[in-house]
Amino acid sequence: MIGTNPKDAHEAYEFPVLREGARVRLRAPTWGLTLRSDTGTVVRPAEEDGDYVVRLDTPALYDHGTGPPEELQEVVEASDNMDLLED
Repeated sequence: MIGTNPKDAHEAYEFPVLREGARVRLRAPTWGLTLRSDTGTVVRPAEEDGDYVVRLDTPALYDHGTGPPEELQEVVEASDNMDLLED
């Protein structure tokens, strides 16, 4: 990449890699997201580096700020915002 400095800790950071089917606990939900359960299963990697689609054990509520909250079965979270649970 142009203009990157591999010695910069922020630029050299590597997100933890998670396998599909891994059980995880979300540490801190995104703004507007109310978790009914903070655990779920990794479904697949998302488009952004380090992000994964997680199917929650119980659907969450997402408040867009307008209209009624939306129920979400799956969310996208960064792998460093999740704890890997033992199988």
